[in-house]
Amino acid sequence: MAMLYATATVIYAVFAFRVKPTIQLTWGLLLITGLSVVTLLHTQQDNSLAHRLCFALMVVVVAARCSWLLRGVKDAIVRAEMKHLAFVGSVTFVSGFLLWLVDVFSCDDLRNLRQYLGVPLGVFLELHSW
Repeated sequence: MAMLYATATVIYAVFAFRVKPTIQLTWGLLLITGLSVVTLLHTQQDNSLAHRLCFALMVVVVAARCSWLLRGVKDAIVRAEMKHLAFVGSVTFVSGFLLWLVDVFSCDDLRNLRQYLGVPLGVFLELHSW
């Protein structure tokens, strides 16, 4: 769930940027409500599909909004720096998502391998925590 909450802070930041306080409040309430529903689905019904789809959608939304915001930047140097940051952020989020999916679908095998390797090497196979 931490990855959803972390991504929600980025969504809030890119949508609450340079808008009226009422719009900021609306975005905050929408995010809290949406994440509460996904959290309940995940914890009460063990619905990991909703969790995965929500995260994937959130990453796409952040990427689309960042692309849209970049269009309004006139300064070429600032725009280049922003593109670099957006790229690094996108690669980080997508890499984390892919590692998490590997962990989800190979959990038993990874757990056995972690037990075999022991500490400290087994820590590197805790893919959901990366």
